[in-house]
Amino acid sequence: MLSLSKRVKKNGQCQWQATIRVPGQKTVSKTFGTWQAARDFGEGVDHELRALVAKAAEPALPPDLLAEDLGDIVAEFAKSKWASKRHPGFAPTVAKHVSGHKVGDVRLRWIDEYINKMRELPSKRGAPFSHNSIFSHLCLMSLAISWRAAQLDVQPPVFPHFSQLFPEGYDIPRHRRLAPKEERALIQHLCRQRNEEGRFLCLLVLLAIETAARLQELMFAKWDEFHFFKDKEGKDKGVWLMPAGHTKTKKSREVPLSEKARRILRVLRRLQPDGAQPMFVALGNPNHVSQRFAVHSRRAGLVDFRFHDLRHEGATRLLLLNPDKPYKVMRAVGHSDMSTFNGYVNFGREDLLDLVD
Repeated sequence: MLSLSKRVKKNGQCQWQATIRVPGQKTVSKTFGTWQAARDFGEGVDHELRALVAKAAEPALPPDLLAEDLGDIVAEFAKSKWASKRHPGFAPTVAKHVSGHKVGDVRLRWIDEYINKMRELPSKRGAPFSHNSIFSHLCLMSLAISWRAAQLDVQPPVFPHFSQLFPEGYDIPRHRRLAPKEERALIQHLCRQRNEEGRFLCLLVLLAIETAARLQELMFAKWDEFHFFKDKEGKDKGVWLMPAGHTKTKKSREVPLSEKARRILRVLRRLQPDGAQPMFVALGNPNHVSQRFAVHSRRAGLVDFRFHDLRHEGATRLLLLNPDKPYKVMRAVGHSDMSTFNGYVNFGREDLLDLVD
């Protein structure tokens, strides 16, 4: 509201004071030599203040999730507590290839183009991205978008169903075994390296087979997790008390240590005596180890063999040694149901011959 008041000075000169009061805004007052000047000023300020009040009263526009960069969302999600331990490993790759694309771009055709593009690009192992890896990429995108929607308190967009875009049977579990000839070639190749990487990788491979442990569980392992003792009969025994924070399932478990595993650990202790550090700290992080293993396995003559296949090999060997104790083996390997465990146990032709005469 504008009010104009006349002010007479001692010398008889007249002045006009413009006072503007608008609810919610600070009162403005100013004196002029003429009524017209005071009126023009007052009306202008009154209009500006009322515009500010009206703008403040307008409802805030909801954030536009569809216009946000998908690469940025994936990268930020991977840093959040909602991401699993495996997400930071491949999130940078996903973020790199979807950077510049908006959430609103994600349609079934866009997903199909992404699949075809990734199938032509080399992964860290040098081979094209597998359908399983690309499937994980898309799952990560979906999780990241839902996470961002929750942050903005908006309804997440429907992520298209993409399973039909993958070839039939792409997700058939691997049944790759490590043949004795391949194992000898791999170990001999690593021993010939005569450097720190070769020595530690050799021990890591052997321990992975003996314990059927995952790569991240081996890489995070510290000496205080291993316990050695004598049983009631006075025989040497050992157990790996794996903490929940190191496992994929977030559940602790006990892994029995064979005589060979204990020998491997004794050799490793001489190479890495620092109990405060992870035992395989010299090899770097799990992703780097996976890449280096792929390089060495190819040089040793192995075809299509991954580090995770060592876990399958270890689980199979442990069951072959204890055919009457499948549930105990399943617990030691870290599986909560028999169907998952069966996917890891891969019997070869020779393993089945003792079923008949």
